Formats: sequence, C-alpha cells, structure tokens
Amino acid sequence: GETATAKTSLIRESCRLTRSGYVRVTVDESTDTDDFIGAWQPTEDGFKFTEAILIQAMRKGLTIVIDEANVMKQEIMERINSLLDDAGNIVITENGNRVPVYPKPGFRLVFTINPSTYEGRHILSCALRNKLQIIHVDDRYSEEEQVEIFNSGLIKKDPDISWMDDGNGE
Repeated sequence: GETATAKTSLIRESCRLTRSGYVRVTVDESTDTDDFIGAWQPTEDGFKFTEAILIQAMRKGLTIVIDEANVMKQEIMERINSLLDDAGNIVITENGNRVPVYPKPGFRLVFTINPSTYEGRHILSCALRNKLQIIHVDDRYSEEEQVEIFNSGLIKKDPDISWMDDGNGE
C-alpha cells in the first residue's frame, strides 16, 4: 500500500489483539544479511557469533515485520528464500557451521512494501510473490476492518507470547 496507510500499525494491532509477539525491522539500502541472520561480534575472549533479528524471531515464534521489503537487496531475499520454500528453514552458514534453524510455532514473516514507483523500490519477483499471501492496504477499509482481514488466517493466537518490540525500543 501507499505510504501512511497504516500497514505497520495494522500488523502491530493485530499482534496485540491476538497476543502474538512482534518485532520490526525497517530495510534501507545499507541493510545486509548480517542484519537479518547475524554476525561475528568482538568479545573480551575474542569473537562470538550473534544471531540477528530474523533468527531470533524464528527461535521465539514471533511475527517479524520487514518494512520497506521492496528496498531489500537481492542477497537478503536469497537468504530468506529457503524459509519460504518447502524446507521452511534457514541454514546459518555465517557462523562457520551449517546449522539449520526451524521456526518455532507462531512465527510469521510479514513484508510491507510501498509502490514500486517510489524511488529506490523495485517490484518483487513473480517467484517471491507466488510464495506470499498479499493483502493490499489502503484507505478503503477502516483500521478495524483491516485488522479483521489481516487476522483471517495469517496470525493465530498464542497466549504464551507477550514480548513485543517495534525496533525502536517501544
């Protein structure tokens, strides 16, 4: 949907109503796979591989919202692709091993995009679009109707999850 059609607010409200955990990351041209999968970080004892937001969300069974997904670099899409395939996992190779990570029940991956006519945006590939359930958000519907549409099978209630973070520490 267009800018300011409350795409992210809709998802956040849906997660609140269904008591589903929620995290958000906004993509820009400097975002890379380390921001989603993880990277080696210096410690007092040398280096330690630290898992990033996507892997954390998978392990905790959270909904992860990737805002501005159609700004995402192709290499990030390629890393996420196996999660959307039949394998349903991501193999972490960045840590020197080949560790498959399977999402915990409740995990949901949500992309928000603005029209590809906006500067720096591109059209999602047909192959990727075929793997997604697409919901167009615009001002035809009230926020309550949009939440109802979004909840119609995308997010299931999980009473054991209460952790929410919109990426801004809120």
